[in-house]
Amino acid sequence: MPTVVLPTLGAVVLLAVLIGTVLHYSTSRSDALAVERQNQFIVLAIQQSVAKIANDQEASTVWDDAVEHLQQRPLDYTWIDNNLGIWFHSYYGHDEVYLLDPDNRPVYAMQAGVRAQPETFERVSVPALRLAEELRGSLKAASGPYAGGEGQTKGAWDVAVVGGRPAIISLKPIVSETKENALPVGTEYLHVSVRYLDGSFLEQLSRDFLIEDARFSWKPEGKASLPVRNSAEQTIGYIVWSPFQPGRQVERRMAPALWAALLAVAALLGWLLHQASTRTREERELLELTFENVTEGVLLTDPDLRLMIWNQRFCDMFGFAPENVKVGKELRELVLINARRGEAGEGEPAEIAESIIASIAKGGEQRAEMLREDGRILDLFGRTISGGRYLLIARDVTDERKAARLKDELVSTVSHELRTPLTAIAGALGLMVGSPAEPLPTKAAKLAQIALRNCERLIALVNDLLDMDKLASGRAEFEFDEVDLRELVADSVEQNELYAERFGVTLKSDLPSNPIMARVDTRRIQQVLANLLSNAAKFSPRDTEAKVTLETNGDWARISVTDQGQGIAPEFRNRLFTRFAQQDATSQRQQSGTGLGLAITKAIVERHGGRIWLDPEVETGSTFHVELPITSP
Repeated sequence: MPTVVLPTLGAVVLLAVLIGTVLHYSTSRSDALAVERQNQFIVLAIQQSVAKIANDQEASTVWDDAVEHLQQRPLDYTWIDNNLGIWFHSYYGHDEVYLLDPDNRPVYAMQAGVRAQPETFERVSVPALRLAEELRGSLKAASGPYAGGEGQTKGAWDVAVVGGRPAIISLKPIVSETKENALPVGTEYLHVSVRYLDGSFLEQLSRDFLIEDARFSWKPEGKASLPVRNSAEQTIGYIVWSPFQPGRQVERRMAPALWAALLAVAALLGWLLHQASTRTREERELLELTFENVTEGVLLTDPDLRLMIWNQRFCDMFGFAPENVKVGKELRELVLINARRGEAGEGEPAEIAESIIASIAKGGEQRAEMLREDGRILDLFGRTISGGRYLLIARDVTDERKAARLKDELVSTVSHELRTPLTAIAGALGLMVGSPAEPLPTKAAKLAQIALRNCERLIALVNDLLDMDKLASGRAEFEFDEVDLRELVADSVEQNELYAERFGVTLKSDLPSNPIMARVDTRRIQQVLANLLSNAAKFSPRDTEAKVTLETNGDWARISVTDQGQGIAPEFRNRLFTRFAQQDATSQRQQSGTGLGLAITKAIVERHGGRIWLDPEVETGSTFHVELPITSP
C-alpha cells in the first residue's frame, strides 16, 4: 500500500506547485491583456462613433427635399426640426446640430433636443469653422461632393473641446440625391453634428463593452487611462475607467477550490485505480451483450485491424465458421475468405483483400454492398472511430431490394397504362376549352381549364416517371453525335427564354469564341439544360437574371447555370438529386413540380460520362455545374 500512496502524494504535491505557478502567471498575463483589449475597444468605439455620426448625417443630407427647403424663405423651422435638427437627437442621439449657409453663417441650431438661437453656434465656431473651410476646399478640389460612390459624400471631422466638454464634431454637405437641384460646388449648406464624449457616449461604452466606471478626465488616472487626441495629435483629455482584472478574480476564487480539488484527487486516485480494472471488465461484458442484441451484424477491431468484439449475427450473415473468428485475428483474413468466394468482386482474391484493407486503413467512412453466394444482399458500413479502432456494421437488405424492384416495376406499369388515357383526356379538354364554335358557359369553361391544367401536370409526372424508369434500368436510348457545345447551349437558352419571361427573369449566356466539341445526345443535353434553366427561372426573384456559362477545364467542358434566388437549404443538399426530392418553397413562389427533374438530369449527365453538382461555395442564389468530356477544346 505505501508503494502506491507515497508516489501518489508526491505527484499531487508536484501537480499543486505546477498548477499554482501556471495559474499565477496566466492570471497576471490575463489582466494585462484585458486592459490592453479594453484600450482597443475604446479606440474602436470612438472610431465607430465618428463613422456612425457621418452615416447618420447622410440619412438626411443627401436629399433633394433638404436642398429645396433650405433655399426657401422664410425657413420652415418645423420641417428642419423634424428632419435635420431635433430628429437627429431623438433618433440618433446627437447632442447638438447646426446648419451653416454657403457663407458659413449659422441659420439653425439644436442643443440637447431643443431648438436654439443660431447665434449659439459661437460655442462650437472655432473648430467647426476650421472644419468648414477644410471641407469646402475639399469639395472644390474634387469638383463635387461625392467621395466613393452613390450616397458617400465628403465630410470633415475632429475631436475638440466644446464649452469645456470633449466632443466629436462632424460636418457634411447638404446635396441633391438626384443631382438635379445641385448647388454650385463649394456653396452647399453644411450640416454640423456634435456628440459629447462625456455623456451618452460613455454610457453606451459601458453598456456595449462592459467598461466599468468609464468617465472623462483632463489628466491620466491609474493604469486604465486612454488619451483622446485631435487631428493635430494633441491630447485634449483622457477616458479613464476601473480596469477589469479577470485574472485576479479567478485567482482569488480558484485558490481554495484548487486546494480542495487536489486533496480530493489524492483521496480518490487510489480508489479510482482500484476501480479501473473492474469497470473495464464490466464495460466489455456490457458491450458484448449489446452486440448480441442488435439486429445488424457488428464487428469491432483494434487500431491494427485485429478482431476485438463481434456478435453471432455478424458470423451468420457472412457465413464464417467459429474457428475463423477469434480475438486477435486479422481482419484481412476474413476479407480474404469473402474474396475467395467471389463475393468481394472479380480479380485475384489476395489483391482484392489487400485493396480493401488499404482503403480501411486510410480512415474515414466506407460504404459498399456485397452479394453473397446464397443470393443475399448485405449493406456494409464501416468507419474509423476513437482510438483508431474500426467498426463494421452489416445489414441484410435483400428484402428491401426486392421491395424496391417491385415498386419500380409497379410505377413503370402504372405510368405506361396512364399515359394513353391521360393524353386522350387532355386532348378532349383542350378541344372543349379552345373551341370557338361552341364556347362553354363561363363556369364550365373555368372548370375545364382547371381540369386541363391538372391533366397536363399528370402527363408531365407520367413522362418523368417513364424517363426515370428507362434511365434507371438502362433502357433509355441515346444517339451520340459530335456537336459544338456553344451552339447547343445557345439553342437551349433561346428555347427557354419565353418560359423565363413568364417569371420576369432574363436568361443570359457567356460563351467562348472557339468551338468546344463533345460527343453527346443533343436532345438529352437540351433536356438537362431545360430543367436547370426552368428551375433558375421559377425560383428567382422577378427582374433578375439567370446566367449560363460555358468554359473548358482540362479535358472537360463545364456548363454552369447561376440564378439569384434564395439558394438551396444545407439540410436539403445531400438529397437534392434523389427522386421526388423537393425543397420546402414556402418562402419562395410556390411552384409545382414532380421532384424528378434533377434525378433525371443527373442520370442523363452520368450516361454521358460526366457529373453534375451544386456549387457549395456560392452564398447568394444557386449555381449548378455540369461537366462533360470533350473531344477537342
